[in-house]
Amino acid sequence: MAQKNQNQTKRDLRVGTWNVRSLYRAGAFKELVKEADRYSIDLVAIQNRGCQIAEY
Repeated sequence: MAQKNQNQTKRDLRVGTWNVRSLYRAGAFKELVKEADRYSIDLVAIQNRGCQIAEY
């Protein structure tokens, strides 16, 4: 059995998402950083969640 490193610390990874369209507003990126800090987010996924209708 492999020996565990006793200096390792386990911690949770906090992930959040943000809609890219809302970043077009002035000051929106600063708001994103503020909210990520407020919720202790480690990783923010920036995405475009627009709805598209498929043509058949």
